[in-house]
Amino acid sequence: MKALQDELKNDPLGRGYASMSDAEVAADLNTVYRTRIVPISSAELLAWAGGGADDASATPSRYERIEDAAANHASPAVRGVAKAALRLIERDGTQLDLNLPDRQQMVDALVSGGVITSTEKDDLYSLGTESVSRAQELGLGVVQVWQVQHVRRFI
Repeated sequence: MKALQDELKNDPLGRGYASMSDAEVAADLNTVYRTRIVPISSAELLAWAGGGADDASATPSRYERIEDAAANHASPAVRGVAKAALRLIERDGTQLDLNLPDRQQMVDALVSGGVITSTEKDDLYSLGTESVSRAQELGLGVVQVWQVQHVRRFI
């Protein structure tokens, strides 16, 4: 209840809770309008890596380009990042958490090294993005009207 109380008292996103009825506040908190980055499983990474091939132009898949970069890229730094990317993709039970700065840098290095495109990077980030309600984002579950009524008594 503390998180709900803080949310209603401080209104950090400027939703206008103070002018809303209890039912409107609950509905607003439960409406899916936010996004967050979540870890991408190795299975999803493998599926993503298998894409990107263009049969018409014989463009290799993302996996093949990462594999090639791991073995042959001119930059030792990009080779190292590509090797780490392959491990993440190939190893069952791993995750890529794009909330972590070093993982973001790894993906950026693959783009700057010409291994993947910025569009492919965006596709990867889309895989790791989910839509959530403000209540879910705060870890509140589904907020009921009675909970809003209760919390408002102490604000």
